[in-house]
Amino acid sequence: MAKRAGNRSFLTSMMIDNWKNKGVALFLALVVWAFAFGSTQEEQKLTAVIRLNKGDNVAIKSASVVHGDEMGPGDKFVFRERRGSATQVKIVLSGQRRVIQNLVALIGTLEIRDEITEYRLDDPAIYRDLPQGVLIKSVDPAVIRVETELVVSEPKVIRFSDPIVSGRPGEGRAATPTSVTTDPKELELVGPQSAIDRVRLTLQPVPVDGVEKQLYETRAVVEIEDESGTVRFANGVEPEVAVQIKFDDQTVKRSFKVQVVFSHGASETPITVAVEGEREAVFSTIFRGTARGLDALESAIADGSFFFVCPVKFQAEPQAVSKDLEDFFWPHDSLPEGVTPLQAADDQRTFAVRTARTKQ
Repeated sequence: MAKRAGNRSFLTSMMIDNWKNKGVALFLALVVWAFAFGSTQEEQKLTAVIRLNKGDNVAIKSASVVHGDEMGPGDKFVFRERRGSATQVKIVLSGQRRVIQNLVALIGTLEIRDEITEYRLDDPAIYRDLPQGVLIKSVDPAVIRVETELVVSEPKVIRFSDPIVSGRPGEGRAATPTSVTTDPKELELVGPQSAIDRVRLTLQPVPVDGVEKQLYETRAVVEIEDESGTVRFANGVEPEVAVQIKFDDQTVKRSFKVQVVFSHGASETPITVAVEGEREAVFSTIFRGTARGLDALESAIADGSFFFVCPVKFQAEPQAVSKDLEDFFWPHDSLPEGVTPLQAADDQRTFAVRTARTKQ
């Protein structure tokens, strides 16, 4: 029994005697182990996004992969983060565990120098937040090619949309304008030269619902049609211009019976003819024009100031005369402005006449 008590005393003394020194020793051992473990070299895979550092007068024309594993030569490399996700670079780092285990992602910055340059993405100088002592083992893609061009300021002519107007003008106005003009006729744009060459500056459709004026003045928006998204209006340029739209009167069609007189050749001097089967030569014709113009034509026909002149030959036997308007003419200035004869309104395409030598 005494022996057992001595054994317990020995074990107790092993655990308790000099416990402060033993605690310090244990703490130092843990520190040494943690330092040794943290100093272990290991590799870690991360992603990095590449940004550009360039002047305001420089634009990226193209960027492509030269060497890569997942992305092959010629594949597009995207920088413009504002237009969506940029191309992510896969990077493998080597360094002390305690340093690299806290890294989540890297941001690389390229200094754009020349018009066409190839850049190695494994250059540590690109990654300014890379901790000291951490090495870059590999990057995919490894090399990219960047082509730049100058940003220029250039005037661009304003084009018209199709249709030019939206809505329907007021009563009596033609649905389609006669003319549309803008002031100014062109606007200053800023962007890469190649993009400006392809861009289209378009006047948006102008609302004209219920417009009754012949000359309508308003303002309308001009939009830049640019697929690249790199072209903008120059500083101080408003994307709105003054617009002047001219409308003609609306045109309609009406049929009139027009007296036909006959002449020898192109002379307007009437000659006496006999019209077979009819007491007089009357040509039923369809005209197109404004309501005001057609009313004036009706009055001119009624008072005899407008009539058709049909040239014929002097011959004894009857001759057929075509009702083709191309063969007729009418007294000078007798047809009201804006009125046009279109075609015969009846099915009979010819009529027969017999000429005589006696003049009226």
